[in-house]
Amino acid sequence: MGIIAQLIAFFLSVIPTDKGERRHVHVYKTRSKNKSNCTAKIWIEKNGCKDFEIAYNEGLTQKEIKQIFSFLDENYSEIIKQSDNVFNGNKVTIIKKLK
Repeated sequence: MGIIAQLIAFFLSVIPTDKGERRHVHVYKTRSKNKSNCTAKIWIEKNGCKDFEIAYNEGLTQKEIKQIFSFLDENYSEIIKQSDNVFNGNKVTIIKKLK
């Protein structure tokens, strides 16, 4: 798994074996000890064009999804570049937004 971005408490990753699928990112958020982790899969392209759609969501709130979509939109070209790096076995530069 290649982590390509960190958005506050979220980690966005691309899995190299997903190369043949519609382009997407996996989102992970670790909660506190008493709460379970959250995960989501978000499609980021449809027919080669930027398009965000939730494939599945396990525990992320609507506010968190909106925040992630905004981050994806603002960093789309860099996310594509870094996911290509994962698929091609190249070095990945993690995109960070900590606030």
